[in-house]
Amino acid sequence: MGGLVAGAAVGGAITGLPGIIAGPLVIVTVVIGFLVWMVGLLVLAAPAWWLLHRLKLRRWSAAMGLGAVLAPLPVMIMAIPAKPSAALFAWFGALSVLGAIVGLTVWLNAYRKPAEGAVC
Repeated sequence: MGGLVAGAAVGGAITGLPGIIAGPLVIVTVVIGFLVWMVGLLVLAAPAWWLLHRLKLRRWSAAMGLGAVLAPLPVMIMAIPAKPSAALFAWFGALSVLGAIVGLTVWLNAYRKPAEGAVC
């Protein structure tokens, strides 16, 4: 569960970065981003992660690939009736990169062994 929370925190923080321009609203954007990423990780990523784990696909590259594919998926589904545009494809690309970063964060928390003598 710690990996999911860490992943949602990273996703929320990066998603909230544009909110810095908005000043005090940055906290709101980070919290909303955290909640959206947490729901996505629980609903979409957890079952897929379970399947990858059962298939013994436990490398960091599998986690990043899963994140890169799943992160833009809800936007792609909602955009089906929309007219394709460069901006839409830019959003898909940005969400893929962000999803890969979140996937790596979750993998680091789930599979990386703590250093010897670490308190965690």
